[in-house]
Amino acid sequence: MRPAVLLVAMLILVLPALSVGNCSSPIALRLLSNNNPSAVDAIEREWEHAYAHRDTVYLNCILADEFQITSPADPNFRVHYKEDILQWVPTRTGSADLEGLQVKSHGSAAVARGAYAVRRDGKLVSRFQFIDFFIYRDGGWQAMSRVLTEVPVK
Repeated sequence: MRPAVLLVAMLILVLPALSVGNCSSPIALRLLSNNNPSAVDAIEREWEHAYAHRDTVYLNCILADEFQITSPADPNFRVHYKEDILQWVPTRTGSADLEGLQVKSHGSAAVARGAYAVRRDGKLVSRFQFIDFFIYRDGGWQAMSRVLTEVPVK
C-alpha cells in the first residue's frame, strides 16, 4: 500500500508541472509551476540568465506559445513572436543586465517592470525599459507579452 501512496503523491506533484507548454527543462518546470506570484521575480532573473547564455530551451519554457514583444518606438509597431525570439537569441551579442525589477501580482496574473542595460565589451550601448505580462495557467507561469521602450544611454 505504501508504494502506491508514494506514487500517487509523486504524480500529484509532477503532473501539473508537465502541462506548462512544451517545456523540456525540469529546472524551469519546477520554477514555473510555483503558483506563488513571487516566483515571477525569479522567472524574470532566469529570463535574463537565459538571454545571457543564449538558452533557447529555457526561454521556450518561459515564453507562452502566443508570446508577443512590441516596441512603441518602432514606427511600424511590428510584433515579434516567440519563434522570432527563439531564432534571434543565439545570434545576439553583448550582455543585458537587469535593473530595477518590480513585480506586482494580481491573482493569476502578474506585471513585471524593469530595465535592461546592454553592454558590448563592457561599454554601455543601449538601455531598454520593459513591461512584462505573466499569467498562471495550465499549472505554470508564462510570459504572455513584453513591451520595450529604448531610453537614452547616460
